[in-house]
Formats: sequence, C-alpha cells, structure tokens
Amino acid sequence: WDDLFRFIFDDNAESYEVGGDITSLIYPKGNVKDLSGYNNCFNYLFIYGKHIVSAENLILPSEVLSEGCYRSMFYGCEDLVKAPKLPAMQLAKDCYNIMFGSCIKLTTAPELPATTLADSCYRQIFDNCKNLTTVRVGFITFNGLPENALKFWLDHVSETGLFMWNGEEEVTPRGSDTIPEGWNTTKPFTFSSNAKPLRITNKG
Repeated sequence: WDDLFRFIFDDNAESYEVGGDITSLIYPKGNVKDLSGYNNCFNYLFIYGKHIVSAENLILPSEVLSEGCYRSMFYGCEDLVKAPKLPAMQLAKDCYNIMFGSCIKLTTAPELPATTLADSCYRQIFDNCKNLTTVRVGFITFNGLPENALKFWLDHVSETGLFMWNGEEEVTPRGSDTIPEGWNTTKPFTFSSNAKPLRITNKG
C-alpha cells in the first residue's frame, strides 16, 4: 500500500472537528474490518493539525490492524481534546506508535480494549500528552509483552492520574513504560463499544 493520505489545515481557522468512517478513504462504502495488506495506510493523516479539537465522531471500524496503520496520526494536534474510539482487538507492529504524541490538551485516553499486544503497538502513543490523566486498557499484565510494546507510552504525561485495568499484579517498577509514578489504579470496568463518509468540519 503506497498511496498515503495527508490533510493540510488552514492555520487561520479557529477549530476543526473530524468525523465519519476513515476506511472510506480506501473503500468508498467504508466499514473495512480487516486492514491486512494496507500497511501504513493512515499514518501521519492529521499530523500537526493544530486546530483539530475533536475526533470523537471519527470511526475506525477495523478489527484487524496492519503495520503502522495509525502511526503518528494525530501527532502534534495540540488542540485535540476528544479522541476517536479504538475498538481493534487484533493489533499489529507499530499500529498506534506515537498516534497521539504531543496532544497536549488531551486529558482522557481512548479506551484500549485489546488483550493481546504487538511489537511497538503502543510505543509512545501518549508521549508528551502533558495533561493526560486517565487511561483504560484491556491487557492484564506487563510481563512477557512483545518487544517495545509499551516503550515510553506514558512518557511526559500528568504527574497524577488514574490507570484502569483488570490486572492483579503489583506493577514494579513504575514509570513511562508501565504505569507512571503518582498514578492510582482501579478496577473493574467495562468497555463502551460504529460507514459514514469521512468529513472535516470547520468550526471557525
């Protein structure tokens, strides 16, 4: 898959919201459940979209991901406060790598329901999300994970926060590769669980 998409945003606009079925970019009817073979298909899609405030209506319907498919998708979207749902259960190498890096206004992470991880799947996903305070995950252990699956995934986030999971183990050491120092943990919880054409709305 060599056809990469990019959006360029008008810096003079006050704000944007993005919504609709993202897979309509590769198949007009959308609702593509399996991204196998579409490596890197949506990476960098909204990178540095500084005036994107919400992606809560953006639908990512794929249950099976491909290598690098959402890598750096919202990197540098400094105004983003509402992220899309991430329902996929079968992850792939680098699929969410630094997806929300430097989204400095993001406080609540999208739920991460996958129970089995992949190499570098969540690497730096929330790196430098300075105000991030809430994370929910579906995996239940930090032991025996694939290579770099959580490398720096919670680096440079809020000093205090809430980590929601169903794990039973005592997590040591704490840090940016596991659960940050100063964060509390809680359980249990359930995941809330979407084609419409992709759309971008100028809210300015």
